[in-house]
Amino acid sequence: MIAGCAVATPLCAQRVEVQLDGGVGRLSPELSLPSAFGYVSSALRVSGERLSWLLQGSVAQEAELDPAMYLATGLTFAPISVIGWSTDVSGGIGGSLGSSATSRFVSARQRVRLLGATWFAGYATGDTRRSVTTSANSAIEAGLSVAGGPQLFTIEARHYRTADWPLLENAGYYLTRAAKAYDLGELAASVRLRPGPLELLLWAGHRFGIQATHGSSVSYGMSAQVPLSPEGALTIAAGRQFADPMRGTPEGVIVTAGYRWQWASGGLHTPRRPATAPALEAMLERDASGRTVLVLDVTAPAGTRVEFGASFREWTPVDVPLTGTRYILRVPLPPGMHRVAVRVNGGAWQSPAGLPRVDDELGGEAGLVIVSPAATP
Repeated sequence: MIAGCAVATPLCAQRVEVQLDGGVGRLSPELSLPSAFGYVSSALRVSGERLSWLLQGSVAQEAELDPAMYLATGLTFAPISVIGWSTDVSGGIGGSLGSSATSRFVSARQRVRLLGATWFAGYATGDTRRSVTTSANSAIEAGLSVAGGPQLFTIEARHYRTADWPLLENAGYYLTRAAKAYDLGELAASVRLRPGPLELLLWAGHRFGIQATHGSSVSYGMSAQVPLSPEGALTIAAGRQFADPMRGTPEGVIVTAGYRWQWASGGLHTPRRPATAPALEAMLERDASGRTVLVLDVTAPAGTRVEFGASFREWTPVDVPLTGTRYILRVPLPPGMHRVAVRVNGGAWQSPAGLPRVDDELGGEAGLVIVSPAATP
């Protein structure tokens, strides 16, 4: 979530976040020998109320090869917070330092929250250069995400068009007749889980040739993030990845292990709450079955829109109902470490009183709740 700012520019930032990753991996492409590599990456996010800016880069080094670099930047604009309407625009460039192989792309994605789900659609275009050959690439995607407690389910469909024949032939695709480009369809699904303090991501996909393109392949795998400290976590991933025409990365089995460090700051300005702000309070109690329940109590005039968000729900907002003269919501909590927050009339997300205040994972303010496994039957 993103804290409030009167002028939505990076210069009026409410949160500054930094993420650093480093580790090792092994890639086994379809028609090439396996190779080990080391990698480092970094990301910087500067967030305002309606606008956030992201800059990220990475360097990977394989044995006896020149290092490969990647740099990308993007903007997220969210003009209508009530329905979660937001637009992402990004672009990137990457390639090997010792060769002429490069890839470039620009992309845009639109998101809106409707009927209990987040719907999205996007388009990307770019090119891949290998020696004296330049291949044009494009992609169209559409899908939706649905939060169910601490789980987030995502399904999506994509269509790729690419002239990068070396990349596609190495992945087992070929043309049955003369054509200007390869056409690929793709269906994918993923689920994000949070069992206790862990964060798991499981995914699977099926890609197939359409029109003049023949061939098919599958992708599957998992990644996990294991907290070691408030700022650091162990990251591991294993699976089979699709070839990526937009970035020129090959198809194959990949395994990585690394360490992630994250830091967040209040930014250049800290927003002040008005003296007439509604009173936001939260407390923890046990229900009849012994589960830990968060009780949210907000004092605000009738007709006020009060929303609750939490990290274990992927920050999908839930309307808090008016009970008598107050807005009250009871939320059973799963085991683990959670961040929770409240916003009023689409304003800035705030931490309820009675909980330790921390920066949430998207750059806003949240309350911290820790539920031990023993506290939930």
